[in-house]
Parts: sequence; C-alpha cells; structure tokens
Amino acid sequence: NPEGYSLQMIEAIIEQADLVSTEMNFKQVVDKSPLRKTLQVSSGLLGLVLIFTLLSPGNFNRSLYLFSHPLTSVQAPQKFFFSIAPGNAEVVKYSDVKIGITAEGQKPSKIDFYWRDGEGAWNEERLEKLDQRGAKGQLQDSVGTSKEYDFEYLFKQVKRDIDYYAQAEGIKSEQYKLKVTDKPRIINLKLTLNYPQYTQLKPLVLDQNDGNIEALAGTKVKIAASANKELSKGNLVFYDSSKTQMKIDGKKATGEILVRKDDTYHLEVEDKSGNKNPDPIEYKITKKDDLSPQVEILQPGEDRDLT
Repeated sequence: NPEGYSLQMIEAIIEQADLVSTEMNFKQVVDKSPLRKTLQVSSGLLGLVLIFTLLSPGNFNRSLYLFSHPLTSVQAPQKFFFSIAPGNAEVVKYSDVKIGITAEGQKPSKIDFYWRDGEGAWNEERLEKLDQRGAKGQLQDSVGTSKEYDFEYLFKQVKRDIDYYAQAEGIKSEQYKLKVTDKPRIINLKLTLNYPQYTQLKPLVLDQNDGNIEALAGTKVKIAASANKELSKGNLVFYDSSKTQMKIDGKKATGEILVRKDDTYHLEVEDKSGNKNPDPIEYKITKKDDLSPQVEILQPGEDRDLT
C-alpha cells in the first residue's frame, strides 16, 4: 500500500463489492446478441464459399487469384460459345451431310463458316441466323432425335475428307473433320461345291467371282467372300427373306448353303460403322435332279445260244 490508503477503507470497499456482485446476474448484464448475429453471418458466408468452391473450383480459384492480385488486367468473358454437330464424324462417300451450328449465349446474327476438302485452300461462307429468314434448322442426331440449330450448311455428295469450323465477332469454334469412307462392297467371291457322299465326286472350286449355283440336291456349297473394308457382320439372304449368318474375319465373310430347291440369294454385309453394301447382286440356286441308274451290258454284248 505505497499510497498509504486506510486499510479499513480498502477492506470495506471489497466487502461492499462482494455484496453487490452476489446480487447481480451477469448473463443479463452482458448482451451477447450482437456476437451471435456476427457468428451467424460468418457461418452463412463460409457455407456459401464452400458451396461455390465445390460447384465451380475453377471460378473460385480465379476469383481468389484476382482478389489477391488487384492490379492484374481481367479479360471479359466470351459473349457466346459454338456448339457444332456432327463435329468429328465418319460419313459415307457421295452422301449429303448437313452441319448444324448453335451459338450459346448472346447469339450473333451472322457467322463465317470455313471449310476445305483434303489439303486444299480454305473456303468462306457467310451464314445468316435461320430464324431471321423465317425458318429454324433441324437436324437428326445419332439416335434420331430432332435438334434445332441457329445456322446450317449443307455439303452435297461428299467425295473427300473435309475440315471445317465457324467464327464470329472474333470468336472461333474448334476445328472439326468429316472423314469420308466407302460403303462395304464384295470384291471377290469363291464357291466350293461339296457333293453328296454317294456320288463319290470330288469337291469343285469355282473361283470365277460368280455366285450362281447349279448343283445336285444335297450339295453343300461353301461361300467365301472378300470385301473392300473391315466387316462387322454378314448374312446370306434368300428369296423368302430368311437369313443365314456368315462368319466374319476382318474383310472376309464365309457361309454355307445346302441345295434343296430352286431359290435365289444375295450377300448382305455391314461394316463397323453400320453401313451396308448397296444394291447386292441376286444370284440363282438351281437344283439338279440326280438321274436314275442305267445298266449297260458290256460283255458278251450280243445274243448267243447256250447249247
């Protein structure tokens, strides 16, 4: 007590403070509601940040970077993005291919469409928005669903591979390629005739690229065909539309026909893209009836008297 205060007075003040404090409710004296509101707001903001981070981590990281680098120049977001169908695709030679283009966002009224076949020079076409011409483009997708597009371009009777892309207001789409492929075609045909066992005839191989069959009833005909490309399936299709499945090995297809009656057939093959051979040749099956046995006496070969 360097100040020299009365010790009795100090003790009296302490007793009085203790008496007053025992009668007070500190929970009522201290108002915690501002602290609670602050905690609630902070928790809500933290929850929103976590949701934003989970849903769009790229945007969150970009926002965090820009916040921590206030002097960095920010590029304005694109007005629109191109969506183009069919994109990269395999198409059949000499077919017509329609390109459908959609601009997602602030749609431009015109776009420039660029294309080239093979390694030739780029061609440029100005396309106007379809609904400005009183029409709305529609295109069938791979599952047959009709879709609407803002712009269209039609390639007629495509013969070579085509590269293409779209551009408008300085915004360029990805570059896509149409890869042209031939339909499958039979380029070689060989028949092997295995006659009924009782005839004792040796197998006959016909390698003349002719599928017409003329054979005894009961003859098994092995058919070996070669195509111009890899195959996924093949069938022998008869006059009554019945089918016999062929075995496939790369570009080759083999099958068998048992000659029972006069009939016709053709070969139906399909490549790995689902394209079938166009206008298959119809071949004839002609059943030959076996002749009745004939007996000829070779010796003595003349009339004789047996006496």
